[in-house]
Amino acid sequence: MKGPLTLRRLVTGGPEPALPFSAVRTLEVELSEPLPVTTGESSTGSSTYLSCRVLVRLHHHPIGFVAVDVADGPVAPAELEQQIRSELGTAIATHLEADGIRDFGTDAAVSFPLDATCQLQSEQPDWSPLVSVVICTMSRPRQLRNALDALLALSYPNFEIVVVDNAPEDVATANLIREHYADLPNLRYEAEPIRGLSTARNRGIDAAKGEIIAFTDDDIIVDRYWLSSLVSGFDEAGTIACVTGLTLASELESPAQSLFEQYGAFNQGYETRLFTRDTNPASTILYPYTAGVFGGGGNSALRVDSFPDGLRFDCRLGPGSLAFGAEDLDIFFQTIFSGKSIRYVPVAIAWHEHRRSYQDLRWQLFTYGAGFTAFLTKWVLADFHIALDLLRLAPRVISARLSPAMISEHKEGLMPRDLRRLERLGFVYGPIAFSRSVVHQRHPVGIWKS
Repeated sequence: MKGPLTLRRLVTGGPEPALPFSAVRTLEVELSEPLPVTTGESSTGSSTYLSCRVLVRLHHHPIGFVAVDVADGPVAPAELEQQIRSELGTAIATHLEADGIRDFGTDAAVSFPLDATCQLQSEQPDWSPLVSVVICTMSRPRQLRNALDALLALSYPNFEIVVVDNAPEDVATANLIREHYADLPNLRYEAEPIRGLSTARNRGIDAAKGEIIAFTDDDIIVDRYWLSSLVSGFDEAGTIACVTGLTLASELESPAQSLFEQYGAFNQGYETRLFTRDTNPASTILYPYTAGVFGGGGNSALRVDSFPDGLRFDCRLGPGSLAFGAEDLDIFFQTIFSGKSIRYVPVAIAWHEHRRSYQDLRWQLFTYGAGFTAFLTKWVLADFHIALDLLRLAPRVISARLSPAMISEHKEGLMPRDLRRLERLGFVYGPIAFSRSVVHQRHPVGIWKS
């Protein structure tokens, strides 16, 4: 189909604006271990950075980031400790208070490393059901191999991996699995010929054997404690149907990657949150319809028995469909709307490789906008009460979006004008996109690239 390809060319065309940018080295430190010397030299020695973005963790839990200036040379552990105390002392104190330590301050009252026993440990949850990790891929064997190696290093004791090769154009992925992972009894390969992330995830669901199904992507590297942390977010009573985690940029090597991270990307903060139909911890006007407030689909887990009619992603939504995205938002909304809960646990960390090119970022923000309003269109057409609810919220949303104060404070104020414009054009196009996707699902005409 030529339509989507023509649309993509229109969206991504035009010159890239000249933006001030300097690549940033991404690191992480654990406060229960001795702090390292922080340098701007990459691990391979191939490049040198002027600054480092350091994720600070305590007992595996993320506390926050500090930006470390290394333009004048390496930063000693004592200097890094002082900066961490100054910028993140309150958050560290809150964590340590749960561990029974109450005298942490910005001075040296409690010394580093902070090796106290943690009451919030994430290595092993009390409940260890079989978890099926579904990872969908499409012609990216290099990234897939890195993602699989990280999954195979997970601390969780009871899991399987289902690799779904979506609309494969060659045998590269199948060969990768056969050559490097064929002897692993807990890793299986599935080929899904119909293009689309929702279709691929549904194929993974059909092949999965676990009580819980976790989803990640081939451009994500999960933390060693990722799966244990997701599972620990569920309750055995089954009221929590979905758990999401913290997704961070694995690299900031281009202006596009930096802009997407400033925009908010998938980072929903460092505090655990519980979302229900009646509680709105994010305090957003459009809750629970808000895009992204629950986390991202590439760092999530769903409890199978919480979906009595079957766990399915809507193939009219998502990358590879004519509606472009929002398949994860759709499943999150289904969860909330059915009376179940979603828990966000930031200790479930995944590192995402953001798109490097500015043209890809243009397309990404346009399709995010289109996917969001396509999702809203679906539910407006499906439920009269939802249509009335959104109609009630519309004046407040429009007023907030047009308020100069809101625009200056909102994260979109950090974005270049052309990107903000493309996202808004996506909002306008979303209902059309969903209508086209509905028709295409009923009468498929070939395969196209998104």
